[in-house]
Amino acid sequence: MGSLRPLLFYVILLSYHPFSRFAAASTVDDVCEKTMVDGHVTKKECYSVINSDPRSRTADLHGIAVISGDIAIKTATSLIPDVYKFLKASSDPNQQKERRKCFQTCTDVIPMLNGAAELVKSKNYGQARKVFVNALIVPKMCYDLTENHPLRGLIERFITVVSVAFKVSELAHG
Repeated sequence: MGSLRPLLFYVILLSYHPFSRFAAASTVDDVCEKTMVDGHVTKKECYSVINSDPRSRTADLHGIAVISGDIAIKTATSLIPDVYKFLKASSDPNQQKERRKCFQTCTDVIPMLNGAAELVKSKNYGQARKVFVNALIVPKMCYDLTENHPLRGLIERFITVVSVAFKVSELAHG
């Protein structure tokens, strides 16, 4: 009889595991279904953002909000070297001035996103949403400068990622 207890424990544990995976998948599905409402992010883009982090497989709504904030920071940080190359690629003084502004705004957005991520972690979703909205305004300057340049796609990805973070925070806020 004593050897049945560990066996019973494992049976219960294994039978619970598929349900926990289903619950997380259901949460991601629910979030991505609702992000489509605003028309800025497609369901496919939402899945691409959220599922890029393996923690999303078992996350609840708060966890997905934290993950999306982390992904926004990572995406913004990865933009900096490319924006810097873009800045240095021009010798025209007027272009240099505009590109320098672009570079500065991209570096300024990282502390903003760090603040938003901290707000999300503390479940202050309403304030986090405000910061995410401000972070979306920042790359507009770079977007206008990068027509017909590979950097445009990276900026579009940044906008998508921050839009998802905003929407998830909105959903978590209730």
